[in-house]
Amino acid sequence: MKSSAVHEVIEARETTEDFILEYQIIRLSSDKGQKAYPTDLRRVRIPHEEDGKVLTFISNDLSRIAAEIAACINPAGRSSCLSNGLNRI
Repeated sequence: MKSSAVHEVIEARETTEDFILEYQIIRLSSDKGQKAYPTDLRRVRIPHEEDGKVLTFISNDLSRIAAEIAACINPAGRSSCLSNGLNRI
């Protein structure tokens, strides 16, 4: 998903993890986005530990908690996260 993709926030969720900046359920709202992916997605934004840049993870796996998605910035876990339906934008 491009960072410029048009989406609507369906639900902003609370989390007990201090390092999670945003935790949302979103839906792509453009005609093209709705046609390609009509279901809800999870969006988690966290700061990268090393350089502080904000990373945004989008997942169609609504069963994972935000902390599990955030763990994907760990280089050891990144490949397994990306192969299990998570993407970083």
